[in-house]
Amino acid sequence: MNAAAPAEAPLAARPVPLLLWHLGRRGAGPLYTYELAKVLRDVEGLSVHLCLSRQSDYFEQTVALGLPLLAVDTYRDLSSAALATLRLGGVRRRLRDYVAKHGIEVALCTMAHLWNPLLVPALRRGGARNLLVMHDATAHPGENYGIRNLMFERDMRVADGIVALTEAVREQLIATYAYPRERTWVVPCGGFVYGDAAPGPRRLKPGRRPRLLFFGRILPYKGLAILSEAIGLLKSEGLSVDLDVVGHGDLGTVRLPEGTRVVNRWIREEEVAGFFRDADLMVLPYVEASQSGVLAVSNPLGIPAVVTPAGGLAEQIGHGAAGFVTRDTTPAAIAEGIRELLTDPEAYARASRAALELATGPMSWARIGESIAQIAATVAALDRRA
Repeated sequence: MNAAAPAEAPLAARPVPLLLWHLGRRGAGPLYTYELAKVLRDVEGLSVHLCLSRQSDYFEQTVALGLPLLAVDTYRDLSSAALATLRLGGVRRRLRDYVAKHGIEVALCTMAHLWNPLLVPALRRGGARNLLVMHDATAHPGENYGIRNLMFERDMRVADGIVALTEAVREQLIATYAYPRERTWVVPCGGFVYGDAAPGPRRLKPGRRPRLLFFGRILPYKGLAILSEAIGLLKSEGLSVDLDVVGHGDLGTVRLPEGTRVVNRWIREEEVAGFFRDADLMVLPYVEASQSGVLAVSNPLGIPAVVTPAGGLAEQIGHGAAGFVTRDTTPAAIAEGIRELLTDPEAYARASRAALELATGPMSWARIGESIAQIAATVAALDRRA
């Protein structure tokens, strides 16, 4: 089952009351929730309600959509998190009562949160079924600590249905937890356009050294050391490129190419557009992956990408249409992908157009909203005894 055909149940004759909820504060979760709320607000077949953290970076923007809202005070830092747990009993009661009062049939969690295991039972007592967007089926290397894995399994076990963002994550979910395939769907992540970044087809600029961008949290599984070796191979062949490494994390002992621009910190939202505006090519040399939010930013801007065959990365660029999928995760394979796109202007231009077509077609928020509405109708119709 994929985003285009979640056809187990037709849309209900009356709108399905759906609670879109996420209690995270920063990162991709609040932004994903905002974009989904914006499109679901106008989708036929749903009556959408929100449950959000007041401390979310996107709280004001999401509230401005005008949807019915249950606002929850969570926390801003570790010190306030401990005190916030004392309010959880009251939060559970408010959530249960809101769901019951408004006849919520499906509660769609857009991204798991530390409080989820304590709040999902309240949703059930209020009468809602639990639909979960699962971004990862297992923890990434370096994030494989006990509580994270327990949260994954707990969230999955209590879900009446799961939406994965790529087929790779869906298959991993089924293989790891034996979750019923008929209660899983794939709906890709839509695109995110920041600030004044201008969508549009791109071409390589004659006489200018191409600029590569490695963006996002810096963790060992993301292969920055492999990319550095790949650039060394290209330079030995006479192909010169510039590299930007942008994101928070430990660079460790990675030896970056001479002249690399490094911005090693948390990147504020208003800064994102500038880094992508300067980029000619995205490079994701990951040795492990589920999917990447980086491609959700680069596709709508028409920036081609070189990705490894890890997880669902290939799916996100149309299995190579919007860039190049390397044969493996070696420096030689990544150098090959970069070379293929940067030495063939027409191939580069085709990949740029394909990235835009993905963002405005199968990965558009309009298509995503239609798919979510169909899935919500299916989950609402599930036999409660199943």
